Order: sequence, then structure tokens, then C-alpha cells
Amino acid sequence: MTRYQQIAQQIVEQIENSVWRVGDKIPSVRASCQNFSASNSTVLKAYQILESQGWITAKPQSGYYISSRYSLSTDALNTSQNSASFKDKLLQFLKASNSETALPFSSAFPDPTLFPMADLAKSLSNAAKKLNPSQNRLHLPPGNPDLRRQIAQRYTKRGVHIGHQDIVITSGAMESLNLSLQAVTQPGDKVMVETPVFYGALQIIERLGLVPVEVFIDKHHGLDIKQMKRVLTEHDIKACWLMSSFNNPTG
Repeated sequence: MTRYQQIAQQIVEQIENSVWRVGDKIPSVRASCQNFSASNSTVLKAYQILESQGWITAKPQSGYYISSRYSLSTDALNTSQNSASFKDKLLQFLKASNSETALPFSSAFPDPTLFPMADLAKSLSNAAKKLNPSQNRLHLPPGNPDLRRQIAQRYTKRGVHIGHQDIVITSGAMESLNLSLQAVTQPGDKVMVETPVFYGALQIIERLGLVPVEVFIDKHHGLDIKQMKRVLTEHDIKACWLMSSFNNPTG
């Protein structure tokens, strides 16, 4: 899939997820160039695809708007039926997991009743009253310097000598892994993953236009090392997404 096809597909997904609705004005070509880190011609080509398929319509001297008569040919964007099926099934499954009658085993989330909600609410309220608005600037990327310094000290005590300037605070593990993959791969690259694997990994790999290559794991013995060696020999693997301990979903 080309870069402009990826951009078009991401915008389609945004429309399908109701981020953009009929009549909404989508970001300009210039704004999308910055959002997607792409050239003007690449974004323009993506918009032309969306317009030709009826997703958006161009208004002179105004911009691009979501069309009321959009219909997408998945072949035009070179998306596979398996990919769409995976996303649909995942969305269905996650919606079903929210049912009060369901006992979820799919995600590593603790039971909400275990949280001392009253105490947490009180602590948050007290902290908010003492918060200095100017401190918010400290939490912009790459993160709070005091926290980064503490992390660097912990690494140093374990024999890993790094400075706080080498550390970036993210919104969570998934964002960290997402940024890491973006740093070392390009669309079309192959990434080794375990199977079964956490569904969030497949979502990120798909969104970045990467190709997952599976290696089986056993809940008792872990990763199949022989298969891993064979995969590394037969494929040009650019990155590995592995959980060396406490694998999700096998535990």
C-alpha cells in the first residue's frame, strides 16, 4: 500500500468511526501534510482518491467536506477483506465485553470494584486545589524533568548509564511501542510478533502499514525459538514485538 493510500484509508476509518460526519470540513491539504508528515502531492493524491470514491467533495475557495453520498470501493484503497474482518470482529468483541453480564478475560484490566474510588476522588480533589497552572508546562513532551531524572537514576543503579535527556514520557506503553515502531520501520516492513498476540499490537502494525510475521508461543515453554530462527532467516525482519514475561493473552 502506498503512502497516499494509507492516508486515504486512515481518513476513511475516521469517517467510519464518526470522527468526521456528513457536512464536516476536514483539515486542509497543508494541515494534513503536517498531521501525516507527508508531502503536498501525497496528501493531494489521497484527497483525490477520497473525492473520486465519493467520501469527500471539494468546494472552491473553501476546502474539502464530507460528502452525503460517499461509498467506498475497498479495492481502490487496496485493503484486504481479512483486515476489514479483523477490525469488525474486534469492535464487536470489545462492545460485547462492556456488557454487565459478561465476565471479561480478554484484557488485563483489574476489577473496578477493587479501586478505592472515594479515597482516589478525595486525593485528586486535594491535589487539584494545590496545582499551580504554570506546572502544566513541565508535562509537555518529552515529559516532566523530575520524573525523567528519577527514572534515569533507577537505570543508573541497575548499571544502565543514561541521562534524563535520553528519556521520553509517553501516555502509556502502547504509545511508547507505537512511537518505537515508527522510528525503526517504514510502511511495508515486516515485524515479528508472537501468536497469539495482544490485539492492540495488530492494530498498530496494521495502521502503520506493516506486515506481521507470526511466531508461535506456548503457555508453558514460551516462544518457539526454532521457528523464530527460521523466520529471521527467511524474512527481512525490521522489528520484533515480543513479551518476554507475563505474555498477554496467555499470561
